[in-house]
Amino acid sequence: MTVQFNPKSKSCHCFSVPNGTWFHLLKTSIIKGILNNPPLTNDPIYATKKQAIKCAEAVKNWQPTEFWFGSDPEKGKQMFIEFFERCNGFETY
Repeated sequence: MTVQFNPKSKSCHCFSVPNGTWFHLLKTSIIKGILNNPPLTNDPIYATKKQAIKCAEAVKNWQPTEFWFGSDPEKGKQMFIEFFERCNGFETY
């Protein structure tokens, strides 16, 4: 299964990642707290612009594990940072 990220901004891309990729980020960073401790399920998450900016800062300060995003964890990290900075808030499903 995957988690779909939909931005509030029309000028930002939407994307999806495997559940394990997103759940690992939630479990190993402070993002879970920023987003009010959502369960590790595919239940929707609704994030404000302020929360999204805090998520971007959290990912910037987070060190991914070696195989977190396939063979290029830094690429995945950068993708999340760019999305959180540009999305104007988001929802997942």
